[in-house]
Formats: sequence, structure tokens, C-alpha cells
Amino acid sequence: MTSAEQEKKNDKQAKQTVSLNFNRTGLLSKKNTYNWFASHYVIILLLLTLLAVLYFVVVQLPGSVSEPEVELDAKSLMAAEAQKPIDESPWQEAQLAKHRRQAQEILSDVLARQKNLEEKKVTLWAENAFSQAIKNAEDGDLFYRSQEFEQAMESYRQTLEQLQSIEASIPESFSSYLASGQQALTANNAAQAKQQLQIALHLMPDNKSAQQAFDRALVLDQVLSLVKQSKVLMDEQQLESSRDVLNQAAALDSQSPMVAAELTRVETAIKERDYSLAMSSGYQNLKNKNYPSAINDFTAAGKILPSATDPQKAIQQAKSQALKAAITEKIRQAQRLEQEENWQLAQQSYQQALTLDQTLISAKVGQLRSQARAELDSDLKLILDKPTRLANHKVFAQAEKVYSDALKIQAPGKKLQQQIIDVKKLLAQVKQPVPLRIQSDNHTKITLYRVGELGNFLAKDLSLTPGEYTITGSRDGYRDVRQEFTLMPGRPLKTITIACSEKVSNG
Repeated sequence: MTSAEQEKKNDKQAKQTVSLNFNRTGLLSKKNTYNWFASHYVIILLLLTLLAVLYFVVVQLPGSVSEPEVELDAKSLMAAEAQKPIDESPWQEAQLAKHRRQAQEILSDVLARQKNLEEKKVTLWAENAFSQAIKNAEDGDLFYRSQEFEQAMESYRQTLEQLQSIEASIPESFSSYLASGQQALTANNAAQAKQQLQIALHLMPDNKSAQQAFDRALVLDQVLSLVKQSKVLMDEQQLESSRDVLNQAAALDSQSPMVAAELTRVETAIKERDYSLAMSSGYQNLKNKNYPSAINDFTAAGKILPSATDPQKAIQQAKSQALKAAITEKIRQAQRLEQEENWQLAQQSYQQALTLDQTLISAKVGQLRSQARAELDSDLKLILDKPTRLANHKVFAQAEKVYSDALKIQAPGKKLQQQIIDVKKLLAQVKQPVPLRIQSDNHTKITLYRVGELGNFLAKDLSLTPGEYTITGSRDGYRDVRQEFTLMPGRPLKTITIACSEKVSNG
């Protein structure tokens, strides 16, 4: 096959393959019929012409043409063939093939970009620019069919540039539709938000911001309904129920500023309510002098609203009143114990009051007074509880001094008055001898310490001062015996029996 024949074959294939069959359903639907006839009118005319020629050749020509003489001379045939004109030149065929290849390359790029833009629903966001690009491509088709290749190539290039420009505008268009959708979300316009954000997702399907915003737009109407319901519940002071409904809205759209604001509002209302209840309870307990409970209430209020200053002031007030009440109670207790002449406990109560407040003069004076009376009470009690100690001259002298100090107390109580009477009587009795009878067996030698040796006897009567005594007995061949006894003042005759009765073994 010659190169010229190969070029003709390629030309036929190119004519069959080079065409712009754009997928523009909907955009050019009204022009389909007209465009088909416009783009195929040459073929229709050629078909009609071929039918006429065929009719002429088959029907008319055979009758008018005589049988040709057969030329058998090869040289004549070659000469005749050489004289026939050539329809097309190799240069022209080469140029046509070149233009077809260039057109195919451009159209391949155009079709790829057309498909990409149509997948991104270009008619929703760049309809005019896209339609103009398609129009330029159709014009290129017309030029191409007319073999006006330069004009066709220019139209195709314009189409490619326009599609490239549309693609280049995608980021800007995306940002615009995303911003419009987000503004619609903020304005609570669900329909507008979904429309704008849907287009943004057509432009950039994998963009997370657009996906999140579109998801929010899908549930916006539900969120608005829940927010409206929560406001009604809040107006009815059903604050916890209002919060629960808002939490449902937040589960649908965790990024909603409106839901967040309403949650903040209802949480604030709950805190303010609980704060007021806690403060009211605290002041009521303060009024009832239930200071621990009041402090607990004020502390709870401070935890509810940490920024509030009133709870701390109320706590200080409650503590101050509690301290004052505690001091007052200790002073009253001490004074009551003083009236009861329970001086030791009174002194302790005054000390407890001073522990609460060291500056209390009344507590200091009371403590000194109760301490002195407690010491006096202790001394008087010792005298009365152990009267035998008075047998000692020094102890007796000390007892007389204590008695003298007791007489100096102004307005003594009943207990002190009785103690003074008892001590006075005891001091008088200590000076009076107490009768004592000692019985023995007349064989035991008796010795009474502080008195002396009494000898052997059956019975002996003595008169001794009150006090503690020790008596012993001894006898040859017998074990010694010993007894201790106390002679109490004012008591009747006391009898002591002592004798050695246990023999000592010589072995």
C-alpha cells in the first residue's frame, strides 16, 4: 500500500472519529433536532446526489454508451493513465492529518475536563460559563466539517481555556458556597444551608468542613424544634427537663453555637436557682442559730457560684456568730457552775472560753475567781475527808488558815457555808480527847506508840487526842502482834484487843 493510500485511509478514519459528542443533556435539549439537521445536512445532500447518479448510471447510461474498444497496448494504457489529473496532493493530505491529530489531542483534554466538571454539577454553579464553552466547541465542529481547520482549532482552544478557567475557579467557588452555607446555618435557614453546602460538596466532596456543615444542616430543623421545646420548659421553670432536651439537640449537632448558648443559659439558671436556695437555707439556719448547717449551706452556695462573694461573707458572719454564741455559752456554763459551787468545772469552762477568745476580760476574771475557789474547796474537802491529819500541829495550823480564808468569802454559797461549819466543828473536836479502852491477857507486854510502854494488864482506859496510832504486843515464846487504828474526834469509846497467842517453835 502506497503512502498516499495510507494517508487516505487515515483521513477516512479521522473523519469517522473526530467529533465533539458532549454530554450536555438538559443544557442543549431544546436544540437537539435542529442541531442534528444542521450538522448532517451535507451528508443528506451527498446521499441524495449519489442516489441520482446511481439512477443515471443504472438506468440511463447503459442505453446511450457504446461498447468501448479494448485497448491492449500497455504503453498506450500507461500513457493514458499518466495523463489523468490527481485529486489530492500528498502535502494537503499531510496537513489534514496533522490538524486532525491536533484536534484529537485538544478534544481529548476538553472531554476529560467536561466530564470532571459535569461530575461536579457545574451547571449549578457556573452554568453560563460552561454553556459558552460548549457553544465554542460546537462552533469548532462546524468549522471542522467545513475543513476550516484553523478556525476550528481556535474554537477548540477557547473551549479548553474556558473549561480550565472554570476548573481554576473551583476553590474560590467552594469557599463562597461554604461561607454562604455556614451563614445560612447561623441564620437557622436549613433549606438554604443544605442547598449551598450541597454545591460546596459537589466542588470538594472530601472537604471535612463542608461535610460537617452539611451534616449540621440536615438536622437543623430537628435542632430548632428541640431548642424551642427547651425554651418552653425553661419558661415553666422545668430547668432540668429543659437541659435534657438541649442535650438531645447537642447530640444531633455538637457544634451548634445556638445549642451551646442555650445550654449555658439553662445551666446558669440552674446554678442561680440552686445558689439562691442554698443561701436562703443558710440564712434560715443562721437565724435559728444552727451555725454548722448554715456554714455548710453557704459553703455549698460558694461551690455552685465560685465567683460570688456573698457566700464567703455569710460564712464569716456565721463563724463569727457561732464563735460569739460558743463563748457566751461557755461563760454562762461557767457562771452556772459557780452558782452550783462546782469550781473546778467552772474554771475549765472559763478556760475554754479563753481558748476561743484570749481577750475576754470577764473570762479571765472568772477563771481567776473560780481557780481560787476551787483551791479553797479542795483544801476544805481535804480537812474534812482526813481529819486525823489534824493531829499534826503543822497540818492543824494550816487547817486553821484555810478556815480563816473561808470566813473571808463574801456571800458564800450553801456548800461553802456547810464546809465552814463542818471544819469549825472538826477543829474544835480535834482539841478534845477521845476515850480508848485496850484489852489484853495480862501476859502480853503492851506498847502504844506516841504514848509509851503500857505494860501487862487485862484492860486499861485511856484518853487520847484524835489521830492515827500504832499498838504492839510482845511475850516470850510467842510471836509479836501489831495493830494500827485511828481515833476520830467526837466518836464514842473505842475498844482495842491485843494479845500474843501464837507460840514460836524452837525447832
